[in-house]
Amino acid sequence: MKKLGLFILTAFTLLTISFSTTSAGYPSQVYFNNFDGVPIAAPGVTDTLGGITNLESVQGYNGIGVGSNTFGGDFLRNDTGGYESGDLGAPGSPTTLTLDGLPPHTSIDINFLLAIIDSWDGSEPGEGPDACTDCHPDILTVIVDGDIIFSESFGFMSPSFSPPPDVVLAEYVPLGFNPDSDDAAYDMSLYPAFHNIPHSASTLTIEWVAGGDGWQGGDDESWAIDNLEIVIEQQGIDVAIDIKPGSDPNRINLHSNGAVPVAVLSTDDFDSASIDPVSVLFAGASPLRWVMKDVDFDGDVDFLFFFKTQELNLDANSIEATLTGTTFDGDLIVGTDSIVIKKSPDWMQVNVDGFGDSQNQQIPSLAVFNGYLYAGTWNAVWEDGNVIAATAQIWRTKDGSNWEMVNETEANGAAALIQYKGYLYSGSWSSDWDGSAKVWRSRDGLNWEFITEDGFGSGNGIARFAVYKNALYASTWGPETAIWRTTHGKKWEAFIELGGDPNNSGAIASELFDGYLYWGLGNWETGAQIWRTNGAATEAVITDGFGTPDNKIVSSLAAFSGSLYAGVWNTEGVQVWRSANGRDWESVGVIGNPTPSATSALEVYAGQLYLVAENDDTGLEVWRTANGVDWEQVGFAGFGDGNNAWSYWDNATAVFKGNLYIATNNFATGGEVWKMCPTTCR
Repeated sequence: MKKLGLFILTAFTLLTISFSTTSAGYPSQVYFNNFDGVPIAAPGVTDTLGGITNLESVQGYNGIGVGSNTFGGDFLRNDTGGYESGDLGAPGSPTTLTLDGLPPHTSIDINFLLAIIDSWDGSEPGEGPDACTDCHPDILTVIVDGDIIFSESFGFMSPSFSPPPDVVLAEYVPLGFNPDSDDAAYDMSLYPAFHNIPHSASTLTIEWVAGGDGWQGGDDESWAIDNLEIVIEQQGIDVAIDIKPGSDPNRINLHSNGAVPVAVLSTDDFDSASIDPVSVLFAGASPLRWVMKDVDFDGDVDFLFFFKTQELNLDANSIEATLTGTTFDGDLIVGTDSIVIKKSPDWMQVNVDGFGDSQNQQIPSLAVFNGYLYAGTWNAVWEDGNVIAATAQIWRTKDGSNWEMVNETEANGAAALIQYKGYLYSGSWSSDWDGSAKVWRSRDGLNWEFITEDGFGSGNGIARFAVYKNALYASTWGPETAIWRTTHGKKWEAFIELGGDPNNSGAIASELFDGYLYWGLGNWETGAQIWRTNGAATEAVITDGFGTPDNKIVSSLAAFSGSLYAGVWNTEGVQVWRSANGRDWESVGVIGNPTPSATSALEVYAGQLYLVAENDDTGLEVWRTANGVDWEQVGFAGFGDGNNAWSYWDNATAVFKGNLYIATNNFATGGEVWKMCPTTCR
């Protein structure tokens, strides 16, 4: 495998954030070619590789190098001159790289791996008994804009090239090609002659050519280069950036299909409004969008950019990332912040955080309807730490990754979604500013009508929907949790007030099992409850938190492998209980390492039971079991973002087109939707 991979704007990430406008030199990569694909040039730079450009397999050079900077795949080999041209000592034809449109700079670095192939003689006049008297050296010369910057002989007989030890990768060993000759390999990115070469022109021409009195070419003597990189030194202004504002540490999941927010902060010495946004790059990626916003709440306006995660040139070993750009006056700006790369195999984010709006802090509902996956959001407006207004947005996707907004309603979040009799229904929480909960529906997902705007007359918020025996049920939040139902869609009736206990906080979980519709409730005094109905009579099967008031809420229910499972909010974490008949329950135990008083969701997918556990410290966790007893963790640390602390219980999970989807709450950058694939998302 080769190093360097894709294009990165900054070749070296040794920069530190400064809160002043100090001008300093910054290396910026403008060209990279590993000869295994299309070369990558910086925006505005055109590249031309001319002369001898033959590509061949690296053969025995494969894997030689340090770290990830190794030979691999193909390299550019030049075997011209000498006997290939008809005469010993005839110089080879050059290999030439020309770059046009370089940005302002003061110097260049030329980095490449060099292969010296076959019987280079390296003879140079010298002193002592081993010095040659009839010397026929083999010389490699590198020329920059007509000036020779390197010209040395290579080989086993008195070569003039005498590099530092770290430049030498291999010498005098057979590495392929002519089996009767030895070869050598060097990392020329570490050789001083190729660093800090004075240069300021917008055009750069580099030539590599071999020759010398003893040059034979062909199968006797040739050379090759790999991992060619050109870096320019630019003068820039240090700026302060904040990757994923509100996060610490700044976790990035490379499996994410979402976006990473990066803020350039305004300070006393720098106004971020001076940045030309189209010039900005972060880890090699251009921004998807940008907005001016006070992200650090210091009273001045900052520049917030969003970058598609899949376009970032980062890898599992990255520990920091750099943003560059220019001001409208043409000055370079550079800022670096630390990152933590998190790995969540088999998961992929399928939306941009908050669908592009960080005020979409919760995505509390997912549902499948007419071939689309729908997601409901809570878009909140805050003032002095309090929510003063909110809307509910509904988004949908047909392919699982490309989303469109189909509805925005003045309601306190789209807390629940369900399909019933050819309609998609949505329900909201109640609100402090108008005291009402709403239910609205759509036949086509685009045109919506209100069913109720006053919480069925009680003002209580909608907790969850369920369909049972041809009727649509809706549970409410407390006090005095109630269940309403309809067979008409518009005309609702009060079905039952569960227990009539003012301490009941809401029925957030429901499930069909063994002919009954079950509801899970919260009760802060006596403990969680479970109720069930056959459509006529209703009875309580658990009223005491499974024997302890510390079990506060049944936050999830799922029928799996002949039993009904309940996820329970406990003061020590997530407990899971199960019953084969709905009346007699046994504990499966505490799952994961979640935050005390954690909520959970349960979903059956691909023959296994999945549990989503809240974790306010490091981010939500996903666990699964095939037998209901033995659990394995398959989702970690909020999918790489600790702000994804929890999902909105069973309402926020769905199975769509063979994949499990989980929506998160994220109060820093906006809610996220993640997809789990049966094997791999790639």
